[in-house]
Amino acid sequence: MGAKEYEHTVQGYVVDNMTGIGMDSTHVTLMKSDSTVIASSMTIPKIDDQLVGMYRFQIQKVGKYIIKAERKGYDDGYMDFELRSNRETFISVKTIRMTRVSLLPPAIVKATKVKMVMNGDTIVYNADAFNLAEGSMLDALVSRLPGAQLTKNGEIFVNSKKIESLLINGRDFFSGNPKVALQNLPAYTVSKIKVYDEAGVASRIMQRDMGDKRYVMDVNLKKEYSNTYIGNAEAGGGTDERYLARAFGMKMSDNEWVMGSGSINNLNDNQKIGYDYGNNGFGWTPQETIDGRMINREAVFSYTRFFDRQNKLGGDITLNHTNGNNESRMNTQTYLPESDSFLKQHSHSTPKSTLLKSYLYHNFEKDRAFNQSDFSLQYIRNNNFSHSEQTTSDSISVLNEMLTRGSYENQRIVANGSISGGTKIIVDMLRWDLSANYNRYSIDQFLLSDIQYTNGQTPCDFRNTYLDNSHQQWNIKASTKYDIYWPGWIIAPEYEYNYRYNKSSNMLYRLEKLAGRDSTIWDILPSTREALVDVLDCQNSYDFHEYQNHHRFSVRVMSEPQMANRNYRGIFQRWSLLLPLRIAHNNIFYNRLGRHDVRRNAVFFEPNVYATGFFSGLKWTLEGRMWSDIPDMTMLISYRDDTNPLNIRFGNPDLRNQHNYSTSLYLSRSLSSYQQSYWLRFDYNQQDNAVAYANEFDKNTGTNTIRPISVNGNWNSSASLGYSRALDKATKFTIDNQLRYKYYHSIDMASVSGMASTMRSIVNNHLLSENLKLNFRLNNNYEFTLHGGGTYYLVVSHRKGFESINACDYQVGFNTTLKLPANFQFTSNLTMHARRGYQQSEMNTTDWVLNAQLTCSFLKGKLLAKLRGYDILQQLSNTHYVMNAQGRTESWHNGIPRYMMLSLSWRFNVTKKQK
Repeated sequence: MGAKEYEHTVQGYVVDNMTGIGMDSTHVTLMKSDSTVIASSMTIPKIDDQLVGMYRFQIQKVGKYIIKAERKGYDDGYMDFELRSNRETFISVKTIRMTRVSLLPPAIVKATKVKMVMNGDTIVYNADAFNLAEGSMLDALVSRLPGAQLTKNGEIFVNSKKIESLLINGRDFFSGNPKVALQNLPAYTVSKIKVYDEAGVASRIMQRDMGDKRYVMDVNLKKEYSNTYIGNAEAGGGTDERYLARAFGMKMSDNEWVMGSGSINNLNDNQKIGYDYGNNGFGWTPQETIDGRMINREAVFSYTRFFDRQNKLGGDITLNHTNGNNESRMNTQTYLPESDSFLKQHSHSTPKSTLLKSYLYHNFEKDRAFNQSDFSLQYIRNNNFSHSEQTTSDSISVLNEMLTRGSYENQRIVANGSISGGTKIIVDMLRWDLSANYNRYSIDQFLLSDIQYTNGQTPCDFRNTYLDNSHQQWNIKASTKYDIYWPGWIIAPEYEYNYRYNKSSNMLYRLEKLAGRDSTIWDILPSTREALVDVLDCQNSYDFHEYQNHHRFSVRVMSEPQMANRNYRGIFQRWSLLLPLRIAHNNIFYNRLGRHDVRRNAVFFEPNVYATGFFSGLKWTLEGRMWSDIPDMTMLISYRDDTNPLNIRFGNPDLRNQHNYSTSLYLSRSLSSYQQSYWLRFDYNQQDNAVAYANEFDKNTGTNTIRPISVNGNWNSSASLGYSRALDKATKFTIDNQLRYKYYHSIDMASVSGMASTMRSIVNNHLLSENLKLNFRLNNNYEFTLHGGGTYYLVVSHRKGFESINACDYQVGFNTTLKLPANFQFTSNLTMHARRGYQQSEMNTTDWVLNAQLTCSFLKGKLLAKLRGYDILQQLSNTHYVMNAQGRTESWHNGIPRYMMLSLSWRFNVTKKQK
């Protein structure tokens, strides 16, 4: 059969080089390598937002070709491609990025102030359309984007989908760690923010979707900040001895990025005024405040050398040190048959932590091959001094009292290295990957404990212990995969080998048994090793070696994307099926009052299915996954551990292998009119043979006997809906709404000593949450936001004596950003947080949280004075509540008190002269 009898589809996009938005009605010409014209067409117009800027041709012969794009006001664009085999029925040409001959006047660009534009699956945010507090960083801007959510840990979600990488001008910033950019890059440098699915390295080389896309947020800087030196610094002091100092500097050019930053503060890195932080997306909530008081010091340096857009070499180093002063009070109720148990605890600790981390990487990518390698090394040291007092009781009386005092030191070294690569073989691809992880840590802990039992029969239990623990772990993984392309399909057989080695030693010594020694001296070891060995607690000391060998054979079958036809009424659709078989061999050689060797072999079938499609702007994604695990091998040992005499633990050789099932359905739609965005998500998760901890409570002493067992019936499901849109043509009013429902069916085991058997504790937990935000932006000087929402909890159980929980947490607030005369700006947020329906009256509280900031700029905005007030009404609560199948916990932690702070910040920007 001759090559000319085959039809090969050629497809690509034409976009504006500055905005990345598809260009409609652009003339596109298909030519041979000698510029002979074969055919011409126009890109798809804006009648279909998903496909705007796309073109398509049909070719018959193997060879090299050229695509030429022409449009008035733009330089012509060209892109070469090659058809290498008749098996290559679909060719995705690299995107043609067209450059304007002359840019539009700035006044025209700024006049619209549209916050958001939809371009197919790409969301483009206009940074200038958001009124931010003076001196705001990138995190303030991201937190205000419609449909976006920024957590206090630096995770970003857009329309409920997690951002996998944060890019700056299309390039990874600081090894993909978003917090560095979020906290240090000034918001005023940003022109646009794009959110889209970025093709992976395999897709770029093969010029077709290889299933390696990642969901990214690409921050595009303004032209004057894209090839420049930028920096900023701030220092301030406040009431209650609060202070901060920080500095950031960065050099950006086409060939290299150099970045350095340093900071010190005792503010717990709290949320900032005017930011929409938190799980609800509406700011600083009492449940999300950082516990304790912390002094944080950090220095960061990063260097990246770009050889071209995809080839780079770089590294970074981070040094962090924290000091804490933590106080907490905790009340815990554990659900038990007939009568619950209650634990009250008051503790104080002074933790310290030091982290030194380095990371090196190299990315190489050419037309037919790629190689990526990286290496990281971490040193972590933690130490802590603590003391606590606790009481255990039933519903009638106190059963025991415990006092503890101790010290803790932990040192850890973690090394990670990986190298991966791939090469194109005609229309197929061979890929391989090798990675290794080494983890070593040691623990030295002294603990003095004194337990008094109130029943008059059980003697007191006084212990002075020293724990010497060391652990080493290796994890080595190697895999190879061959992607076979067949017209309409990709078939990829793969083999993966995973080796894990764990070595651990846990030696516990009872120092109170040393002859002739004051037993209250709790942090000094005896002078001789022999004396220490004599007081070894053999029952609670152990060591083991564990070996795991896992072989995974799999085949992935993936359909080729089916794109829309030329009359613009087609359907995009793709599905992928992964069929893996994993053979697991786990062995542990365990010493504890004798030798205990356990072997467990298993064969797991862990399929994964994925399908996606869209029609008329509605996109859907369906995923299903099944995976299994062998329980922690140390749990399979038959042992008794009373290191903590109030919580006696047992192993269980009869634990069964765990099986997990997960499905999700995601629907979304974006419309350019009124900047509309809608999404709907359903999730279901089930766990068979889940490890639950059967708790037997001794009502005479208050002791818990805990044994792991396998239970069935744990599952959860959720449904969530979100939308954002402008309410008027001028887009002055916008609304952002998120509605979620979650259901947890939780099973645990509990009993009271003397009962014939353990009782299943089944708890059904319903959560319904709603968050609504209405924004009004009058102009560049004034912006107001009204927000409200809450979470309704319904916790029920048929267990005897269980009292259902029917409660809610809700909040209502108002944010303002006002530009005042004489270069002043005022920003504030006032939020009322309330809890109602809880059984304990002290849990039903109302907190009014007011934060405000007044700024004044000097020297054309280069110098900024800030006066900030946090928790001005002094009503921010540090009390947290947790409810699950085991019980409920109310905890209080000390935190940062109300304070005022005055600071000065300075910024600079030096544009490099063009050669």
